[in-house]
Amino acid sequence: MPLNENYLLIKFGDKMSDIWTIKCTAGPGRMAKNMIEELDITVTDAAAHLKVTRQTLNHLINHENSRVSPELALRLEAVFGSTADNWLRMQAAYDMARIRCREAEITKGLNGLQPE
Repeated sequence: MPLNENYLLIKFGDKMSDIWTIKCTAGPGRMAKNMIEELDITVTDAAAHLKVTRQTLNHLINHENSRVSPELALRLEAVFGSTADNWLRMQAAYDMARIRCREAEITKGLNGLQPE
C-alpha cells in the first residue's frame, strides 16, 4: 500500500508493530537522467555516446515502466560508470519495490506447499 511516491508501507505480520515504512528505490532511469543533467549534455548527445536511439534513452529516463536490459547495462557501464551488475541490481530493486505495492493482490489465495 503506497504511503506516497517515495515511501511504501510493508506489512510482514499480524500486528501494527509489524508494519515497516521503507524508502522506495530510485529506478535506473532516474539515475541515468541525473547523470545526464550533471554532465550538462542533452539526451541526444547521451544517446549518441551510448549508441542507442534518442527515443530509447528518452523512454528509459521518462517512463516508469522502462527497463534496463543486460545489453543496455553494459552500455551504461561503459559511458556513465558503475558496473553493469549495479545497473541491473538497481533495476531489480526498483521492480521489487514497485511490485510490493500489489503484494496482497498478487498473493491472495496462494498457499505455501508443505512436504508430505
